[in-house]
Amino acid sequence: MAKKRLTALAKEYGVTFEYIHDIILNNLEEEMVTGKGKNLWISEKGQVIVENLIPMVTVYRGVVIRQAPNPQYVFAKTQDSYKMFKVKIPLALSGKLTSKVIYFESDNVGDDPKYQWIKPPLRR
Repeated sequence: MAKKRLTALAKEYGVTFEYIHDIILNNLEEEMVTGKGKNLWISEKGQVIVENLIPMVTVYRGVVIRQAPNPQYVFAKTQDSYKMFKVKIPLALSGKLTSKVIYFESDNVGDDPKYQWIKPPLRR
């Protein structure tokens, strides 16, 4: 693994340049970062640290318990958790998912994670 540009890392992880730039300023040593402005390069050690600090998307599989009062949401429950998740769904699926198995992901960007319906992954 060689040095990577910060803009390429931001694109790879799906975050904004400003967000990843803040992470780098607060958590990396000066030896790990070269360049200035948008032409910043991150060393191999710095890339490992950044990879651990960027919140990654988590995919869940759960059963829809019921429709929420807002038609854009359903309540789903996973097998390994007793918690009910409020999952945002496309409006076309409103009222059609009760007692069905769905896949959803959390974004983990803010303080409270938000959950959104995704298409089922392909089986191999």
